[in-house]
Amino acid sequence: MITKIFNISRPFHYIIFLLCLVLIYFHNRIYSFGNFRETEIFLESTVFLSYLVSIFLVVFIITKNKLTLKNSFSAFYFCLFIFLIPETLQDSNIIIANTFVMLSYRRIFSIRTKLSLEKKYFDSAFWIALASIFLDLAVLHFIPLILTVFLLKNDRLRHFTIIFLSIISILIISFLLNIIFQLPIPRVEPSFVQFSLDSFYIANLTVKLATMVMLLIIFWATASTFFKLVIKSNPNKETFIILFFFFVTSGLISLASGEEWHNALLLLSFPLSVILANFTQNLRTYWILDSLILIAALIYAATQITYIEWL
Repeated sequence: MITKIFNISRPFHYIIFLLCLVLIYFHNRIYSFGNFRETEIFLESTVFLSYLVSIFLVVFIITKNKLTLKNSFSAFYFCLFIFLIPETLQDSNIIIANTFVMLSYRRIFSIRTKLSLEKKYFDSAFWIALASIFLDLAVLHFIPLILTVFLLKNDRLRHFTIIFLSIISILIISFLLNIIFQLPIPRVEPSFVQFSLDSFYIANLTVKLATMVMLLIIFWATASTFFKLVIKSNPNKETFIILFFFFVTSGLISLASGEEWHNALLLLSFPLSVILANFTQNLRTYWILDSLILIAALIYAATQITYIEWL
C-alpha cells in the first residue's frame, strides 16, 4: 500500500510532493481562479516564490526539530491539505503572511534548545509582525508566542521586552516606508464578529466535502495526539504544547475571517500536518492513510463531474 512508501522518508518523496504542489498552485490559482490575468507578473512571481519557500520550510522545520519520526507523513498531509482545499491559494496576502508565520515557526520550535533565546524571540516576533502587515489577524500569533515565554520560565521580563522591541522595529520600518514611498501604514483590525456559518453554506462543493472529511479526521487525530504527546509524559512535551497553541490560534484566525475563512485555512496547514503525521506514525495499522487517499480521489472525481455537468 501507499503507506509503505511514506513510512520511511526518502528524497524522491519530496520531489514528488514539490511537483504536485507546484501543479496544484498553477492549476488552481492561475487556471481556475485567474489571478494571473488580474495581477502583474512581478507580483504573481513574488507570491509563487513565497509559496515555494513555505513548502521548503515545512520540511526543514520538521526535520531540524524532530517533530516527527523519519517518515514523509507530514509532507504528504501538507500536500493533501492543499489538494483538498485549493481555495487556500486564492489570497496572495495570506500566502505571503503564511510564509512569514512559517519563518517564525523556524525560530520558535528551536527555542527548546535554550540557546540564544533573545535572538530567537526577537526573530519570531519580527516575522509575526511582518505577517500582520499582510494579514491583520496574524497578530493573534503573538498570544501563543507570549504563552511560550510563560511556559519556558526563563528571564520572562527580558524576553517580553525583546518581543516588544521587535514589534516597535516593524512599526518604525512601516513609518519610514510611509514617509519615503508614501505606502499606507497597515492597520490591525481583528473582526471576529464577521464569522458566520452562511459562508460554509455558500461555499462550492470542493470546500464543503473537503472540510467535512478533514474535520472528522482532525478531531480524531488531534484528540489522540494531544493525549499521547501533551497529557502523557514525553521528552518533547513543551514543543508539542507550543505546537497546539499555534494550532488553536490558526483555527481562531480562520473562524474570525468571515467569508474568507477558507483562504485563512492555509495557516493551519503546518501545525495540522505535524499533528496528523504524529497520529499516523503512532497507529498500529496505517489504514487511515490509505482511506484518506481514497476519500481525496473520490472528492476530486465528484467535483470534476459536477464541474463538467455545469459546463
